Amino acid sequence: MMGPNGIAEETYESLSRLIGQKLLKSRNFCATRHFYFGEPDLTWRLDGPHYTLGIECPWRIQTSDAIIVGSEDYYEQAEGSTDTSWEPGAESGHLQDQKLAELLGELKDGDAINTRVELVVDHVVTDRYGGFQIGLSGGYSIVVCPCSRGQMEWIFILPEGGSIMLMNAEAVRARGNRRKNVRGRRDDTA
Repeated sequence: MMGPNGIAEETYESLSRLIGQKLLKSRNFCATRHFYFGEPDLTWRLDGPHYTLGIECPWRIQTSDAIIVGSEDYYEQAEGSTDTSWEPGAESGHLQDQKLAELLGELKDGDAINTRVELVVDHVVTDRYGGFQIGLSGGYSIVVCPCSRGQMEWIFILPEGGSIMLMNAEAVRARGNRRKNVRGRRDDTA
């Protein structure tokens, strides 16, 4: 059985690759929030190697004294919206995109685009449950809080291919059509 720090170490090993990378943009795809990171001079068009973090569990972006935006804001209508046909979970018009656009600088075709020089990853902290905090310049942090043993909670896709995900309370690496969990077993059925 994996020791109590196995998931934390595996998660840190993967996510620490983000240190020095800039949060370029964020988008929502089928209620999964994706954050894209790359070299600070890479554009939001992702015209070079980049990392993708897809989050399905609860998350938030915070400062030391406030929550800026979080996963539950997807189900709230944007502030000041007068769209009477809007419903929770709608593709657009929700508070989550509005607050991400305010933080990053611009909303374009459903993508919150970083037009600022801030939001470069400066540290990563992980916990024994697969949760983590990604510290960003400017005093912001992305905090991810897995809360299920039976679901995929997040996936981190690497620029060179492959990924690591937290699924069924285990960190799992995927390369091509093979998966390897942190205990070392291979599963060729993926």
